[in-house]
Amino acid sequence: MEEEIIYNSGVTFKIWDREIELLAVTYSTIREVEPVWDEVQQKFTFERNKDRNITGAISAKLKDRNPILALAQEVYGPDVMTVYADDIPEFTIEIILNDNNGYKASMRIEDVVINKESSGFNIDDLSTSIFYSYIATEIIPLAPLLERYK
Repeated sequence: MEEEIIYNSGVTFKIWDREIELLAVTYSTIREVEPVWDEVQQKFTFERNKDRNITGAISAKLKDRNPILALAQEVYGPDVMTVYADDIPEFTIEIILNDNNGYKASMRIEDVVINKESSGFNIDDLSTSIFYSYIATEIIPLAPLLERYK
């Protein structure tokens, strides 16, 4: 009899090709639009800027160390980093989604630069969370990955 394979579903976050425990990653894109007066139609039309701005937020639980700074120190060495996350070199966030049938999909947020770090406390479960705001240059949309995982 063939043994049934049980797959774990969930989300995996990777930075510098290493898994990191995060609570959430959000992103938004915005394109500047300006009103332009159309003399022929005697009304305003809208002209879109070609460039999009990408901004977002990263949320993580603060345990014994700042998770992104700790990972950056692993990658670049402990002497390279300061205590501020906005000094970290740009990086890529890869988000991998796994379903319980063994399939997965991935998306990437490229050239992430942290520009703000903040923290908050929750008295209900005595936890501390850390939040990072960032800007990025490109979003690689969610696409299926061909291999199955175990």
